Amino acid sequence: MRKLVSVSDSGHIEADRLREAVVSAFPGYVWGRLNELGVVAGSTVSGAVTSGVEELKHSLADLLVQPEADQSRSPLELVREATLPLTEALASLGLRPPSRDPFLIDIYPEDIYDLYPASSQSLGEEVWRLHLEWGKAKARSVAGVVPAPQAVPSLPAVALFGTPPEERDPIAAAVEAAGYRVALWRNPAALEQADSLQPVLVVVDLRHPHAHEAIRNLAGKGVRVVAAGPDVDDLTIPGIMALGAEEAIVSERLVARIDNLLPRIT
Repeated sequence: MRKLVSVSDSGHIEADRLREAVVSAFPGYVWGRLNELGVVAGSTVSGAVTSGVEELKHSLADLLVQPEADQSRSPLELVREATLPLTEALASLGLRPPSRDPFLIDIYPEDIYDLYPASSQSLGEEVWRLHLEWGKAKARSVAGVVPAPQAVPSLPAVALFGTPPEERDPIAAAVEAAGYRVALWRNPAALEQADSLQPVLVVVDLRHPHAHEAIRNLAGKGVRVVAAGPDVDDLTIPGIMALGAEEAIVSERLVARIDNLLPRIT
């Protein structure tokens, strides 16, 4: 019998379906990147791809068998790790690394051949949608285990990192209308509250000087992150999502999206 992962809007999805979709999409994605690099298939490269697939099968199985609240890593993070055998193989063959975006070099120095997918969308529509469902399931689970004071039950929290004061009120109102409380995080030190507060979502304002650090830190802890800023566009979204953000949204559209970003509390 397949393990079921709970989600807020659609009842359930099968954990096996997520794992199988990711593993199935991985070789096609990797070979597509190799083709862009001009790499000719050979035994060393093919063997590295096979090793990556096997590693991904096991790491995803180990992750998804755990309760959602205990899943400290994301499937996308495991996909990126599964490309590392290929990176080593290409380096052993003396392949010259391509020119990389300095931004990506800073956050992923080990990915010298630029093999990491920018987001789950790079693996196709099915993987992207299932990955979003996984995030909702995890958020729902965490929301259900947020510690509550003995006298007054505590609502699950949504944290706003670096949101300008003049923009907080409408966002906070939308969050509270959805049944959540708001936590305001103004500086990097506040990120230490993530472990104890267990927010179901953190909205990071890209205008904050430590926004990229915050996204990378939180995503590494398995926290759902949405980035917002006035200059979000098709050119900036891949880099933002490469940091670990689930979505990147233009600031003025955030309030209208809040309800869809949060699992419904029943």
